[in-house]
Amino acid sequence: MDKVVFKTFWYSTGTQSFLLKLLKMDDNLETVLQESIDVSDTFTDGQALEDLDPIALMFQAGYLTIKGYDMLGSSYQLHIPNEEVRKALTMLQMATKAIWSMVYANTPGNSGTS
Repeated sequence: MDKVVFKTFWYSTGTQSFLLKLLKMDDNLETVLQESIDVSDTFTDGQALEDLDPIALMFQAGYLTIKGYDMLGSSYQLHIPNEEVRKALTMLQMATKAIWSMVYANTPGNSGTS
């Protein structure tokens, strides 16, 4: 009997370039990679293209799912839904750090420029 190999279909069919640009601040990605994060129940309200909330966008894109809801605090607990998404986010984090370190290194006045 042949072995079945599962590949990262969900991740490989999407594009992360927009998300990479939005997540230029490492803090957003570091927050997401925690076990879970708490957000207000209005965290997706009032999204405008020119001022997107990275956490809300990641939820809407499927990178985060609802783990729980606190009715007293009116907040959701979000987490990464599975290992495939966790790996994808880790790869995003590495790519983000590499890109922004190159941008910083090539900015006039920073060390590493000629």
